[in-house]
Amino acid sequence: MQVQDILNNARDLSNTPNTNNSRWSNDMLTRRADRAIKSLVARIYFPESRLTLTAPGNEQEFDLPEMHAIYRVYLNGQICVEVPGNVDTLEGDQIHFNDQTGQGAVPAGGGGAAGGTFSQPQWAIQTPLAYPYLNSWGAPSPVAQPWFAGQRPRYYRRGGYIGFVPAPTAGVIITIDCVRVPTTLTIPTVLTQTVVVPDNFMDAITYRMLDEMLHADRDQATAAIGTMYGQKYEQEVRRLRTWKRQYAIEDDQFQMLNYRGSYKIGGFTSGDYW
Repeated sequence: MQVQDILNNARDLSNTPNTNNSRWSNDMLTRRADRAIKSLVARIYFPESRLTLTAPGNEQEFDLPEMHAIYRVYLNGQICVEVPGNVDTLEGDQIHFNDQTGQGAVPAGGGGAAGGTFSQPQWAIQTPLAYPYLNSWGAPSPVAQPWFAGQRPRYYRRGGYIGFVPAPTAGVIITIDCVRVPTTLTIPTVLTQTVVVPDNFMDAITYRMLDEMLHADRDQATAAIGTMYGQKYEQEVRRLRTWKRQYAIEDDQFQMLNYRGSYKIGGFTSGDYW
């Protein structure tokens, strides 16, 4: 789908031809389309994107583009696990540990607080490593424990930055599966610019545009039509959410292991045939 497809659809529905004295120029409509696209992605969390970057070395935290969700992270193909609670968890705040057992200085480019050489949190003085590196954990692996050397690679978030423990050495390829905020559409309008969302987002995008366009006329009768398009927009959002659930199994669905000898479901005990 291209920008011109959205603009043409909006002009058709609003009976606004593209002429020199048109009420809505291409640039004005493109700005409205841009906001509609970003609103839809924020509400539906689709499509999923992949971000890749190469670590320059001497850097523990990396600036991220605007995004709504991070799903998976890899360093040179090795799975990197999220730290729930971020730096607070790494330092043991959740168990009132407040780690001060580290002996050493924060490496150059590290995310810890510089200035000391002892009584530091372990995560802050962790030496950068080349990925992948070997580690061994049973199931379940530690999730909420404070950081100590030998754990699986972990990532934390600090505002718009993502940090890794251990920090990666130079040349490590960082791969992040995520839902990004779409790139702002180009102004002046490039009609052939590709839009990141699929074609079935078209109706929702144009309904959102028409809602704002018609309310901008400051006319009661026109605004009432705009409100109708606002309601149609909300209906499309619900339809697209249903489509997304049907498109793929939701990541947050609980998946039960079914190779155990027996377990209970709803008060009934299964047998070995489960």
